[in-house]
Amino acid sequence: MAIEWDDIGIIISSRRYGESDIILHTLTQNHGSHYGLVKGGASRKRRADFQIGNLLNLKWKARILENLGTYTCNLEYSFSANFLDNSDVIMKILTLCSIADSVLPEREPCNNIFTQAYHLLKVLNDNYWISSYTKWELNILTHLGFGLSLNRCALTGATDELIYVSPKSGRAVSKSAGQPYSKKLLPLPEFLYNSKIIDPSINDMICAMDLTEFFLLRHVYDSDINKIPNARKRLRSSILERYERA
Repeated sequence: MAIEWDDIGIIISSRRYGESDIILHTLTQNHGSHYGLVKGGASRKRRADFQIGNLLNLKWKARILENLGTYTCNLEYSFSANFLDNSDVIMKILTLCSIADSVLPEREPCNNIFTQAYHLLKVLNDNYWISSYTKWELNILTHLGFGLSLNRCALTGATDELIYVSPKSGRAVSKSAGQPYSKKLLPLPEFLYNSKIIDPSINDMICAMDLTEFFLLRHVYDSDINKIPNARKRLRSSILERYERA
């Protein structure tokens, strides 16, 4: 008896398989990060349906659970369709999908990660998209068991003037407690722990990307900078250029 399920999923990567098939890697709502074979998916007629970041209605089917399985799918929405000439937006889509593709454990449910990713794809034009995106990366770190503690000073328990993060513990440190060690600590943008801040500066958003990258490198990518997706590197560079021009 075959095993099958229905779900929705975001395409986070795809690769050609044989003459006309493709293997899709999707971030699904209820089944986590999941692979499947799409027969005929590489055809000219269907190619546009399988662009990175597209949302699909999926049916996965396999003879046994351990098999790759096959996807029968229909396009629900293409988030990139209206932004094909906007390189910044395309870079956001590629960054989000490449991070999900490279760090999320296979077939491990992560509904909150999917929900956040889906929301990010719906607000690609938002001026403060990066602030929401870095919070998503923080949640990924938490999901993987490497969550940061940013709401209280690790040394004093204070909840105000939290401006540093310990690179060893991943815990916040207040201005007064961290001053003697400031050169060894990482900067903490306030918007990451203060939900009242909805319009962080570009500099703070860059700092937030650097903070999450530090811990992704340490805990997930084994300190190999080459494993950080190129799309993410280019996105950070474009934000930095915008900051330097301002």
